[in-house]
Amino acid sequence: QLDLLGFEGYVWAVHPERATLSGRACHRDISDLPGSPDAAFVAIPAEATPEAVAGLSERGAGGVVVYTSGFGEAARFDLREALIGATGSTPLIGPNCYGFVNALDGTAIWPDVHGMRRVTTGAGIITQSGNIGINLTMARRGVDIGVIVTAGNQAVVDISDLMLHMLQDERITALGVQLEDLKNPIAFAEAAIVAAERDVPVVALKMGTSGRGALVTASHTGAIAGETVGYRALFDRYGVAMVEDIPTFLETLKIAGSLPDRPRLISLSSSGGEAAHVADLADTLDVDMPELSSEHRMAIEQAVDDLVNATNPMDYHTISWGDEARLTDSFRAVLDGPFDVAMLVLDFPAGDVPEEWWIACRAFAAAKGELLGLITSTLPENMPVKAQEEIAALGLVPMLGVVETMSAISAVSSASRRRILQVHPRGPAVGQPAETLDEGRSKELLASVGIDIPRGQVTADPAGTELPYPVTVKNLAFDHKAVAGAVAVGVHDSNELSQVIERMPANGTYLVEETITGSLAEVLVSLRSLGDMGWLLTVGSGGSGVELTTDLVHAVSPVPPDVIARMLDSVRGLDRVDNSEMDPLMQLITRLQDLPAGHPDVVEVEINPVIVTPVRAVAVDAMVSTS
Repeated sequence: QLDLLGFEGYVWAVHPERATLSGRACHRDISDLPGSPDAAFVAIPAEATPEAVAGLSERGAGGVVVYTSGFGEAARFDLREALIGATGSTPLIGPNCYGFVNALDGTAIWPDVHGMRRVTTGAGIITQSGNIGINLTMARRGVDIGVIVTAGNQAVVDISDLMLHMLQDERITALGVQLEDLKNPIAFAEAAIVAAERDVPVVALKMGTSGRGALVTASHTGAIAGETVGYRALFDRYGVAMVEDIPTFLETLKIAGSLPDRPRLISLSSSGGEAAHVADLADTLDVDMPELSSEHRMAIEQAVDDLVNATNPMDYHTISWGDEARLTDSFRAVLDGPFDVAMLVLDFPAGDVPEEWWIACRAFAAAKGELLGLITSTLPENMPVKAQEEIAALGLVPMLGVVETMSAISAVSSASRRRILQVHPRGPAVGQPAETLDEGRSKELLASVGIDIPRGQVTADPAGTELPYPVTVKNLAFDHKAVAGAVAVGVHDSNELSQVIERMPANGTYLVEETITGSLAEVLVSLRSLGDMGWLLTVGSGGSGVELTTDLVHAVSPVPPDVIARMLDSVRGLDRVDNSEMDPLMQLITRLQDLPAGHPDVVEVEINPVIVTPVRAVAVDAMVSTS
């Protein structure tokens, strides 16, 4: 592979028995090498690998790639520790990895086929899977890849180390990370901050998010797949664009460096069906497609045929098809608006492409001005490689698949909305909590940091309380009180209270509280430790059916008030609450985020619901778990 990529330096082979390897004379031992190698590739049995790595380190090797498997992913942790100990100060990529291909400098420490070619600039891609790495290099999607590295088990050099190294190279236009786990989320955060400061976009494809996918990744590289919401919240915090599939991963890398934080899109197609498809995707994926102003529509209508309706997305029909001057004028009128990205949906026939297709492309290129111009095929396979090359030569970006393109724009846009370039604090180690406090103690803890709770008292004799009615009664012996019949809300008088106590399980003590009235909304607010991933803040629609809702928003805590406000704005259950009535809920969330600093034993707090009234946000039900 070094020869094929045009490497001009020395390549030394080491083998105890062979005379030659790929036409080169073999040295019998590492000690026989004529000098210190800049990079070494180790492909020998696992048991012999630590000794070989130690020998390379002693010779002053610049770095080592270990192709060999059979370490942490096979639960041979003693062998893994021996390998780590053998490296000394020598960087080691792997084990169980394919190494890297550097197409910027013509270096391939890589044991298999690949589709890389020499480039002057391009994306830097880091994968944990060697085969996915190969597949990415062979993609025929017009993505320039400058460097690809397969990280494998990350015994020494991890993903964040590779990110920081690539960020030192100004030829790297974007970073793509395909990962199964993060060994060190804090280090990843620090690398993502450096990328943001240097204006290099980062795109992440997290695998192993399903239960079955988690089992596969664990068996493959020893990775433990984390929760999808935790990873997404982590990526959101640091402006990393998270995508769901490999095609979108590549399409996003293609344009991420050219898109502003919140790109505004105008789309043109020659079919109403295509325009409707784009419109549906924009709504589903929350892509900003500004409506045309009345003045803009009038200007368009003067430049297009009477049958064309000026909208965004726009079906420009094919009335001007083949007339380059007229198409250029029409496109220019449409694109002269408050847009950042212009997209022309155009699928190409197999074989020779008729001239009319190129007329449309040239007209679009002439009309786009300073906008990022995309030629996007509806289906990925409907843009041959030759067409991609011709499109790129016109100063346009060939994009394969409308779904992938819209998903790429959405991913970049979403990544910018909650970006916080400040490293998050670690949470306590994740494990089975030693204790779940009962609701009375949980609320007492919340009240100590200023969170509003109902007036009430813990008592063995609910009838003896002097709270004004209506009251709510809970038996503290039960965690799931509603299921056990251990809660009664809105008890109106002493007679009803006596009946409630008679029906309720008698063991334990009781919490008697004021019943909160005047509810505008019920909200879930929780704070949960994900270990090194940090504290996960969740807000969403609350109440008894919370397990069934998807109306939840997550962030890695702490987040400032403006981010809290955007999170709450996304919760559909808060539609009835005016902005002026949000302050108590904002204060509750802020105070909850402050709680871990003074209570290091807390690992989880769940408040469900917080009842929001016109003047209060009250933690009506709460659970605190401690380590």
